[in-house]
Amino acid sequence: MLISAARRPDFAARPEGGFSLLEVLIVLALLGLVMGIAAPRLTVYAQALQFSKISRGTIYSLKRDRADAVINKRARWVIIDKSRPPPPVQNDVDIIPLELPKDWTGRGGPIFISAAGHCRGVDRVVLSNPQSRREAAYEILSPDCTAREINAPAQEGPP
Repeated sequence: MLISAARRPDFAARPEGGFSLLEVLIVLALLGLVMGIAAPRLTVYAQALQFSKISRGTIYSLKRDRADAVINKRARWVIIDKSRPPPPVQNDVDIIPLELPKDWTGRGGPIFISAAGHCRGVDRVVLSNPQSRREAAYEILSPDCTAREINAPAQEGPP
């Protein structure tokens, strides 16, 4: 039994401007593949940006501490590493910790900021976040407490 040519469907004819189901499925599969490869890399990149933003904000607090010392005309020691013993107590000198985000640690000696706003003491500060296993190192430049990031590779993976 043969089907006549008049009743046979014409697979080649389709409306103009449309896509077939097969074309749409192929495009969706390719997009899924690309996103599966790109998404983990974008996540790592976003975490690195977040870490950098927070570490720079923390270092920026040194500038705020310097401004407070000048405004209040009181020298201060800024403590970076809370596990180290603080410097000797003096009458006209405040001892304050560097404001670190929760669960972050800092390494480096204390920084002395005079009442005139001059910095001296440690020349390197390292901030780390144990949750993301990242570190940021900064060089603290005298006399104005300018912080310059030292290009240290970010740590990833298990320690």
